[in-house]
Amino acid sequence: MSNCFVDMSHPMYGYNTQDRDNKIIVAINEEIRPCVRWKANKQVQIPKGTLVQYVRKDVPEDQLNCTPLKCFNTGTLYVKSAEKAIKVNYQVRSDADDFALGFNMVYVNVPKEGQYQLKVTVSDFPDLPQADAYVYTYDFETHAPGYVLRTIDLADTKAMTQIGNGWKPSDHGVVISYEVIYKGTDDFDGQIGLSSPMIVNDRSELRKFSNVLLSCLTSFTHNISVPTTDARCFGRQYDKSQIEITKEITATTTSCNDYWLNPLQSMSKKMTSGIPVTDSFVVERVTVDGKEYGSLVIPDLYYEDCNTIIISSDRCDCTYLSSMPISAGVNLEDDEFIALTQTHHGLDRGTVLVNPMYIGEKLLVTYNGERDVELIVANDKRLRNTHFRVTQVVENTRGIKEYYVFNNVLITENSREFGTEGEITLSLTFTVSRDENGNFYEIRRNIEDVA
Repeated sequence: MSNCFVDMSHPMYGYNTQDRDNKIIVAINEEIRPCVRWKANKQVQIPKGTLVQYVRKDVPEDQLNCTPLKCFNTGTLYVKSAEKAIKVNYQVRSDADDFALGFNMVYVNVPKEGQYQLKVTVSDFPDLPQADAYVYTYDFETHAPGYVLRTIDLADTKAMTQIGNGWKPSDHGVVISYEVIYKGTDDFDGQIGLSSPMIVNDRSELRKFSNVLLSCLTSFTHNISVPTTDARCFGRQYDKSQIEITKEITATTTSCNDYWLNPLQSMSKKMTSGIPVTDSFVVERVTVDGKEYGSLVIPDLYYEDCNTIIISSDRCDCTYLSSMPISAGVNLEDDEFIALTQTHHGLDRGTVLVNPMYIGEKLLVTYNGERDVELIVANDKRLRNTHFRVTQVVENTRGIKEYYVFNNVLITENSREFGTEGEITLSLTFTVSRDENGNFYEIRRNIEDVA
């Protein structure tokens, strides 16, 4: 045995304290669900071209969604062109009032690159000849054969021309025709395919993808549990059916779109709502139904929220007035008021009646005033179709940055404890599932960081 000193060591590495200003990226991937869709082989007419066949297995890759589960497209209807064009008509039962300002999507399969034009004509369900319709015209260029996703904005007046009296949406449905024209100067007699036509009811349905940033991190961990099976026969083994991976993140700052991190929350289409407002009003004299009252008018009262008015006087007896759900013409006590929110009274909406003893005095009123808002609502509509992707960076002692990517994640806990001292932190708990490749997560090491 040698007694010589060995001036070598095995290479090792670890992790120092991480930079709290690092950012964790949470991608929100919610499935886009059309309100109406139909198979391309449900045509009622082919006014231009010759039907070739419907191929069930020719399904275009989903170009709308970015979720782990993305497979609701259907087969392709092929039509041989006539005079460089095809036209296919569909009659679809639906409530067109729901999507009159929405978006129509269709996958067009073209046999060659070049310049094309798509004309989409929309009319009411009984109007098969499309005598009263809107025609939406779009030119597009493709640099390779194959599927092209085209989107028709039903509210785009610049792309629209009118036939007859135009399309009048109804709850019966629509007639939609797709005409695809090859605009090149060379010969063209190939087949053009249509696949997976669908309608999304409005723009908010398309705004399902977002990325939220988390920073000022206080902790971020992920816990892996791989239980073993019973050892009574062949010894213990890992039980892959019981694998459980959870991740916990605590952060102080987030990007402004962090409402996406709560799977119950989503942005509402509603543009106005009620916001608490406090103001003082001078009580004036008014006679209603032969009875004298004191009155004040709240011009911006938000009527969809009931019982939002708080009234107090500046008197020493600390009087708060209670709302009385009664009609005018009745005597009021000094701690009662009537809110008149209906127009049939003949008074300004938002008129409040009080005891005439307050005439000439100022009353302090807090109420919900109507304001333009960004309204976020909490319900269960997103739960079935929402998944998240989490990307987190850490740096080891070798100076290599490692990016942990969890591609299929569900947020199971979202809590933010508000207090009067210190910073408010957001705590998130994630449950990690396998992605479409069967992986729970990836670690991407940036080897370009190594000299």
